[in-house]
Parts: sequence; structure tokens; C-alpha cells
Amino acid sequence: MGTNAPKVLVMDGNRENLQALIADFSKALPAARVFTASDAVAALDLAAREDPDVLILDITTAGVDEYAICRKIRESEKLQNLPLVFLTDSHTEQEELAAACDAGADGFLARPLSKGELTVQVRSMTRMKRSSGYFSLILDSVPALIWQKDREGRYLQVNHEYCRTVGMDRSSILGRTDHDLFPKEIADKYVSDDRKVFGTGEAQRGIEEHHLKPSGEYGWSCTHKIPYFDDHGHVEGVVGFALDITGQKRTLDELRRMNSFLDSVFENIPNMVFIKDARDLKFLRFNRAGEEFLGYCRSELLGKNDSDFFPKEQADFFMGNDRRVLNGKKSMDIPQELLRTRHKGTRVLHTRKVPILNESGEPEYLLGISEDITERKHAEEALRKSEERFRVLSNDLPAMVCEFLPDSTLTFVNRAYCEFFGMTSEQLTGRPFLDLLPEEAREGAKDHYLSLTPQEPTKIYSHEIFREGQTRWQEWRDRAIFDEAGRAVKFQSIGIDITERKRAEEILQVERDLALDLGSAGSFEAALKVLLRAVLRIDDLDSGGIYVVEKEKGALQLVCHEGISRHFVEQSLWFAPHTPQARFARKGIPGYWSIPDKRLTNSDLLQKEGIRSLGAIPVRWGEEMVAMLYIGTRVHGNIPQDVRKAVEIIAAHVGGVVSRVRLQEELNFQRERLLEANAALKVILRQREEDRAEMEENLLENIRQFIFPYAEKLKQQRLSADQRLYIELMESHLMKIADPFIRKISSAFMGLTPTEIRVAELIRQGKTSKEIAEILGSSERAVVFHRQSIRGKFGLKETKTNLQSYIRTRFS
Repeated sequence: MGTNAPKVLVMDGNRENLQALIADFSKALPAARVFTASDAVAALDLAAREDPDVLILDITTAGVDEYAICRKIRESEKLQNLPLVFLTDSHTEQEELAAACDAGADGFLARPLSKGELTVQVRSMTRMKRSSGYFSLILDSVPALIWQKDREGRYLQVNHEYCRTVGMDRSSILGRTDHDLFPKEIADKYVSDDRKVFGTGEAQRGIEEHHLKPSGEYGWSCTHKIPYFDDHGHVEGVVGFALDITGQKRTLDELRRMNSFLDSVFENIPNMVFIKDARDLKFLRFNRAGEEFLGYCRSELLGKNDSDFFPKEQADFFMGNDRRVLNGKKSMDIPQELLRTRHKGTRVLHTRKVPILNESGEPEYLLGISEDITERKHAEEALRKSEERFRVLSNDLPAMVCEFLPDSTLTFVNRAYCEFFGMTSEQLTGRPFLDLLPEEAREGAKDHYLSLTPQEPTKIYSHEIFREGQTRWQEWRDRAIFDEAGRAVKFQSIGIDITERKRAEEILQVERDLALDLGSAGSFEAALKVLLRAVLRIDDLDSGGIYVVEKEKGALQLVCHEGISRHFVEQSLWFAPHTPQARFARKGIPGYWSIPDKRLTNSDLLQKEGIRSLGAIPVRWGEEMVAMLYIGTRVHGNIPQDVRKAVEIIAAHVGGVVSRVRLQEELNFQRERLLEANAALKVILRQREEDRAEMEENLLENIRQFIFPYAEKLKQQRLSADQRLYIELMESHLMKIADPFIRKISSAFMGLTPTEIRVAELIRQGKTSKEIAEILGSSERAVVFHRQSIRGKFGLKETKTNLQSYIRTRFS
């Protein structure tokens, strides 16, 4: 079957009718592909899948709303161009036909079907659909926005570019108005332009207006709106065409901005800038700096050439260079030329001349840029003389002085620089100074001097350098010399050896940290470990140990070590008093050896450890030898002098501290023993106090039971005044001696009389007023009086406090 054979979709709810239609098609159009559907859902599904060329709907089928199906098809973006043919009876009413047209019907077929009418109708609808598809394809391929609206402003058709630009699909646009789709200010503008078309019946062309992009940004469009008319000549709607000119608008705006910027730059360049016509070399443009430099205003300069202002010889020189530039079509740099100005005299210029070529590659203009370098020339001359003086003076300085290029090539070195490196000026000049530094220090030094800027042309930098078997420190003050463009062209440096200062700072820091660490050392051995770790922080030292010197016999005992093997430790753990190591330690002087050394009994052992040089430094406190500090290095054949000095200083300073730690350790031991003795003594004293209290309590109880009752009975006998007095005195003295309560109450309340004290004691014992009266040989009334007096003196007179409870609580 050919690819041009029509595809026909037939929908009819009556199966017999469908069979009849299929038979009609097989007779009229045997090549046609016919699809059938008995309901709306199946019809729409088939139409979406098979894309038929024509859909035939039977409007006589009961219970089927063909008009609704027609409207759904017209609302579908994919099926909206599908031709619809309604199948009717010969007696179908005109109203039904009109309703079908309103719903979107494109043609009608009436039963009984004739072969010719069926063929014509299907072929014409097929051509219409395919033409419509081609037209839609064209519209969707055009890069312009195209749309169609009716008089109410409803969108009837939009192309793909329109949908893409506004970020919506057709189904979201068709049938809606601008106010449904866009912000009010944009919609109002679109509607206003449409109304002009409706009102005048004339097209509106070249309208520049905003459109809203999917991103939310606004773009620009150039729009044409053209009216279309109905059969009576009335404007039925508007067709719009628009091109997105956002890029063009931005380009034009950018071009205007750039021209404004270039004009501003041209006018404000501090150098003289001019443009000449390539044909006659007349000035076409001059900037403000050029006017001020030459002393002429623009109106005097424009339209004239050099011969109108300068002497002939000078003008010929200028114009000759202009012609060489134009003829060669290449720029020319003129490092130095003299020019006589109106008010500033003769000046020295550095000029660059550039040919400006047209599209054909021929010179059209000549651009000239001239910089006044008069002051620079004077400065360069002064600098040359100054540098000559600098070179002469620097040779007499004790500090190292050099000059070098950005790639570190030396261009000048003074005598001190040569002496430090042991080379001649000829050997050093032309050599990169970075090669003289340790490899690990080169990158840092390069980054340092290349970091200098015109704003910060001078910096100080310190670095290590390995010289004559020792690590040295140098401090350099670098200064960069810049050209007019701000590029560093040369560097001048002055350097001094700061090894002693660095070593002093290092020792100071080590001593400071050592003092802090020693303060927290809890034992003599811990203090020695702190000392060893501090010493090994000094550069070039990598191993060591500390021996304690035995006070009585002088033997050496290794108590801590770092950087040595277990085998070495096992062989060197202890030295007897008669060994060379112990005898040397007793001398109390520092010693240093290069390994191997025949004087050392363990030289072979040291060699196996890889130690190249060894030092022994005594740690003293007054006349007492506290310990012996051994240090070693695997780097140097001899321990450097500055390292020796640093270690000896540290050992001298910390001897007293280490001794005090040792003494403190002993004192702590004695203190612990005293604390133990004090604890035992406190137990004994507590026991004695308890025994004394028990004895006092027994004594008091015996006096109360065996003396006071008989004294009371004696007082009740007929006694003389002297006898009664003696008994009362005896009783009073016994109470003062024996009764703690009486002692307490007497000391607290000196105002109580002896009788009141006795009454208070009896109240404490729980005696009633009557019993107290019988014991004291007094009346009960007198006892009550004494009770009230005691309450008053105790501050209880106005309270309900029980006197017995108060006395027991207060004085027990």
C-alpha cells in the first residue's frame, strides 16, 4: 500500500452502519486504510495513535455527543488540524448542520452515500489536512513568533517559537487572552496595540515591546500586527509576527556604552593621544592631555598637520615617521623624540604610532600615543649617577650587598658578599643566586622577592644557608625597582648574618619552655627527661642521654635517652667509678669528640649508631655534680661552636633547678613520713582526750554522790556561823573545781550569783522548786525568785521557753 493512501477513522455506534461504511470505502477507495470506533473514547485514542487524514462522525447515532468529540479534537494540540466530516441523513435539520459547523465540522456526507461524493470528500479532506500540516510545519520552523487572535483577544493559533519563547505549550495558550497569560503591564500594552489594529483596520509594524521569558526575565521583541477580515470586510482578528531582538538591543546598548566608555577613556588618558587622516596627515581628534601638553586648544589643532605648528625639520621628522607607519602598515615605537611645546619648552617624548586599516586592509587613520618622559629621563640620569655612587660605597660595607634580575641572576655583588661565599665577583656575577641556597629554601626566597609590588617595594626575609659544614641564618632586606608599567626589573638586597641572633632566640625559647616544663616535673628523673628533650630541640642535634653521678663513689647511671638504639643503651647503661667515662665526669668540664676517636673506649659503638660527633657537658649545682649530659649529631663531623655554647648555657642555668627538683623529691618523702607520724599522734591525743573526759565525768559523779549530799545534811544541823561559812566555802570550791557545767555557765554569764548558779545546776538536773528549796535550806518562794532572776538574765522572761530545756541545750 502506498504511503499516500488516505487514512480514514470512522466512528458510529451502530455496528451495521460501520459494516456498510467499510463496504462503501472498499468500493470507492480500495487503497484507503479504514479504522473504526464505536464510541468517543476509542475514537480519540485511535486518532491520537494513528494520526488519520480524516475523521467521519455519524451524528444520527443516539446517545453520542458528536459535538463534544469535535470540540475535544479542536482543543488537542496534536489533533486540532484533523478534518472532521459529519455523516447525516437526507432529512437532517438545518439547525443540526449549523451546530456541527460551530463545533468545528469541515464537511458533510449524507446517506445513502454515493461513490463519487465519498471519494471527493475524503481526498479533499486528506489534501486539506496534509496542506495544513505542511503549513503548520512551516510556521513551527520559522524562527519568528507567530500567533492569531480573534476580536476578543483569544489566541486561536500559535507557532512553536512562540511557545518556546514564553515557556508554555499550545494547550495552555489557545483560547486564553493576554491578561490570562502575562503580567498586567505587558498584557495592557498588547491589548492596546491590538485595539489600534481593530479600530483602524491597518497593520501596526515595527512595535518594540517587552515579552516575558520562562526564566522570569524580560526580553525585547520587534512586532508586526496585521488584521484579517471576514466575508463582509469586518476585522475578524489579528495575526502577529515578532522577532526576538533582545540580543540586538543588548548589543546596541553595549555598543553605545562601549563608545561612551572609549570616549571617556580617550579623553582621560594621561598621555597625549591623537588621530590623523591617512591621506593628508591632518589631525582629526585630540584628547584633553594632548591639548594641555601642546598648549593649543582643539579648535586650533583639528584640520591641521605638524607643519602648521612645528619647525620644518621637526615637522618633517614627525610626518616622515607617519608615512613609514602607513606605508608599512605596521606600528612603530619611537623611544625618544624632542618636541617644542607652546608653554613647557622642549620636552622628550616616547611615542607609539599605529596604522588603523579599513575593511580592504588599507590605512585609513593613524593613531598616535605620546608619553612625556622628560622627568623620567632626568631621573634615569640621576639614578645612573646614584647607582655609581652606590656601587662604590657598598664595597666598603661590612654587610653583603647584591643586585639581581627577576630570574635571580646576579648583576652586582660587593666585597662582603664575595668573601662570604668564597668566590670572586666575576664568578658570582651572571649566576643565579638561588643556586647558592639550600634546595628547600629556594622556592620560599623566590616567592618572597617576586611578591614585592609598587605599593610595597621593600620587605625583609630570613632563610637558612649551609656554609662550611654549618647551618647559618641570613636576613635580607630586598627592594624592587619597577618600570613604568609596574613590572619589577631589578632587585637590590642588603644581607647580614643573623646566626648568633637566631641561636640566641632559639636558646631563649628553649630555656623559657624548659623553665615551664621543669616547674611541672614531678620527680628528679622527669626533670632530667625534660632537660634532654629541650636540648635536642636545638638544630643539628639528634641524639643524647643523661647520666646521674653517684654522690659517694662517682659511678654513672643512664636515666634517660633519645635517638639511640636499644643495643647502645644496653651497652652504655652504667659506668663504674674507675671507667674513663666516670673519671672524665668527675672533672666537671665539657668535652667534645669527632667519631671515631681513639680516646673513647666506645668509639666503635658510636660509629655503628651513625653518630659523627659527641659532646659531654656537666650539669652542676654549686660545687656538686648533678648529672652528665651527652649530646650527639649524625650531621656534622664536629658539633658547631654555637651549638656547644648554647648547650653549655642551658646546662649551667638548669643545674640549680634540677637540684631543687631532687631536693623537693626528698622533702616530699620526708613530708609524707611526717604526715604519717602526725596522723598516729592525733590518734593518741584523741584517745587521751577521751580518757580525760571520762575521768572528769567520774570525779564529778563521785562528788555529787558522796560529798554534796552530806554537805547539805551538815548545813541542816545546828552549826555556828563559822562552821556554816566553812561548809559553804568548801561546797563552792568543790563545785568550781569539779563541775564543767558550772565552769561553762560562770564563764558565759558572769552576772549570775553563786546561789543562782547552784539553782541553775539543780534545774538542769531536773529538780523541782520544792526539792531545790530543801537542798539549799531555803524557802520555795526564794527559789521561785531565783528562777525568775535567771530567766531575766538569760533573756527568757517574756518567752515561754522551758528553762530546764534551755539550760541543758545551751550548756551541756
